[in-house]
Amino acid sequence: MKLYSLIIAGVFWFFATVSVQAQSETAYLENIQAADQQLLLENFSSAQKLYNQAKSYAHNANEKSYVHYKLGTVYLRLNEKLKARQEWKNALDILDREGDNSGIRFHLKQALANSGM
Repeated sequence: MKLYSLIIAGVFWFFATVSVQAQSETAYLENIQAADQQLLLENFSSAQKLYNQAKSYAHNANEKSYVHYKLGTVYLRLNEKLKARQEWKNALDILDREGDNSGIRFHLKQALANSGM
């Protein structure tokens, strides 16, 4: 009976964990999509807020670096070049520490090179 209870508890824990991860991924995507839309509409403060919210839901290097890349874009559009560069550097640091995505790395390096600083 104890073994059966442990197995049932393990199954419930597994599905609860999967459910929380799925909710977190959904929240990440919802924030990113809304932020991208606000960026396109040039509502920079709203985009900044949504990207910052998305940071707390980002789980892997690609998601984290994307958020920093987009925040850098927001800061650049606000003419805050130092903040933009710092966000892009943060993204590259994440990729160096946690894993690499050559696509986003390329864009980050281009953004840094084109920022003229």
